[in-house]
Amino acid sequence: MSVKSAVRAVLKIAFPYQCLRCGAAIGSEGGFCPDCFKKIRFIGSCCPNCGRPVSENERQWGMCAFCKGKKVPKSRFVFIYDDALKSVILKFKYADMTFAVPYFANWMISAGKDVLEDADAVIPVPIHRLRLVRRRYNQAALLAKKIAKIERKEFICNNLQRVRNTSSQGEKSAKERRENVKGAFALRKPSAIAGKKIVIIDDVVTTGATVSECARVLLSAGAAEVRILSLAVVFKS
Repeated sequence: MSVKSAVRAVLKIAFPYQCLRCGAAIGSEGGFCPDCFKKIRFIGSCCPNCGRPVSENERQWGMCAFCKGKKVPKSRFVFIYDDALKSVILKFKYADMTFAVPYFANWMISAGKDVLEDADAVIPVPIHRLRLVRRRYNQAALLAKKIAKIERKEFICNNLQRVRNTSSQGEKSAKERRENVKGAFALRKPSAIAGKKIVIIDDVVTTGATVSECARVLLSAGAAEVRILSLAVVFKS
C-alpha cells in the first residue's frame, strides 16, 4: 500500500463522512465542510407565498414582486441554485449520490414545515420512462418517499406521469419552457387526487414551468390545494 493510500485509509476511519460538495473529510454525516458551507446559499427570509428570498421589509408586504399579479402555488426551498450548489445537484441527479437523500429530506422538511403541516400527500415530479431507464432513479421520487415517511404523509408515486418525453429545459426561455411541458403530464387515476392537499416535490425549480404544469393537472383533477417543496430554486435578484 502506498503512503497516500495509507493516509486515505486512516482518514476514512478517523473521518468517515465527506462534504457533499467537495468530498473533504468532515466530522459529521450529511453536511458541508466549513469552506463549502460559506459558499452554499441557504434561503433565510422568504416570500410567504412563492418562497423566494426577500428582505424582512418585503416579507411583511405578504407578497413579493415575483408573485404580484400571478397565480403562484405556495412554495418553499432550501437553497439558492447557483454555481456553488450546481455540482452537488448534478452529483445527486446523475452520479448516484443517493446517500444524501436523508439529509436533503430533513432540510426540506425544516424549510417546508408550513406547506407540509396539513398536507394529505406528497407527489414527486415524474420523469419519462425512457429517461428513468437511463438514469435508473428519479431523484424527486427518492426525496418525496423519504419526506412522506418522516412526516407520515401519503406517498403517491405512480399516479402523476410524464406522458411525453420533453426536450431539455436547459437553454430555453421561460415562455419556451412553458410550451415545452404543456400537456406533458397526466394522471392515471384522477379520482385518487380529488379533495386532497398535495405537495409536489422536486429537486430544482428554475422558472417554475414544470411544477406549475404538474399543479395545473392536479388541480384539474380536483385537488383541494397544491403546494411546492423543492431542494433548490434559481433566483436572480
